[in-house]
Amino acid sequence: MDGFGDDAILSISGKEPRIILMDGEDLVFILNGTISLHDAIKAKVDKLVKDGNTFYKLKHLLHKL
Repeated sequence: MDGFGDDAILSISGKEPRIILMDGEDLVFILNGTISLHDAIKAKVDKLVKDGNTFYKLKHLLHKL
């Protein structure tokens, strides 16, 4: 299984989610230097605030660059 199941994501989402999710692929991007931890967390928090998305995959951000 890759990432998180939809049920898991929905169970922690809501009007005021207080968590962001990161999977192994996101971690690889950080550890190999493709994106800094700071920029990864910023992108995930920005997406959470804007769209309520607790599980924004970093590959979507990297495709935009």
